[in-house]
Amino acid sequence: MVQSLIAAPPRIVLAGTYPFKAGERHGSWWSASQHVVVGLDGDGVLEVNGQRQPLPAGTAAALPWGATVAFVAGPRRGFSIASVHLVCVPWAAEDPGFPEHGPPDRPPPAPPHGACPLPRRGIPGDGSRRLAEQALAICDRWSEPSSPLRTLALRGAALQFVAALHEAGRDQRRHPQAGPVRDLLHWLRFNFRQPITRTELARRTGLGQTALGAAFKAVTGRSPTAYLIQLRLDEARRLLRTTSLPVAKVAALVGMDDPAYFSRMFSRRFGTAPRQAR
Repeated sequence: MVQSLIAAPPRIVLAGTYPFKAGERHGSWWSASQHVVVGLDGDGVLEVNGQRQPLPAGTAAALPWGATVAFVAGPRRGFSIASVHLVCVPWAAEDPGFPEHGPPDRPPPAPPHGACPLPRRGIPGDGSRRLAEQALAICDRWSEPSSPLRTLALRGAALQFVAALHEAGRDQRRHPQAGPVRDLLHWLRFNFRQPITRTELARRTGLGQTALGAAFKAVTGRSPTAYLIQLRLDEARRLLRTTSLPVAKVAALVGMDDPAYFSRMFSRRFGTAPRQAR
């Protein structure tokens, strides 16, 4: 894998974030690229070459070159994704440009320099939202005006992103308590708004608090409390951007009843006060 990346490293040819409303279906189409989709929030489903694959928040799907994909939101709740398209190109080759897209009845072109060495299609995700954060950073950089600095940053980001995709699944599978931690991550994504104690988290996994903390840290790279706060802050930022609710109300809705603490943590996370995030 390393040798092929050195010879023809991945380049980002398209990136963006996309929301899907409850009940919405988008697709099917293929892309002349290797398409990585990261779930940001909600719980959607991908249909990849006719096979359904759940995409919970924090997980990723690395689709093979030319795979036909459709995005399907549940009937009651939408979801959003970060989408990154990669093409492996030798260092000195010209920019491949935007990837071609097409319908299922028309075959995609072959990859010009071979496929990027990505993991298998389903990537469990590391629970710490590192994949989502990297994908969002790529999308932000992609949206900037073209410049040599942007080009250099995107090339570096592509290599880091591919490495993170490989590491996400490998680290989870390696830890003996990865299963209970994954189950807890899934539960937290649906219940983070309610009051949650460390005792409750430990009870749900059948582990002691110390053992849970160590396992959670090994699998996700952060503590259960830090992960819970991240979920709440991400939802708060979404509410601030999409509603006119008062900041204190938003804080309460995501399970953070102390407005001062909420504002402090929000500013630390996003670099701006909640009132300025609208």
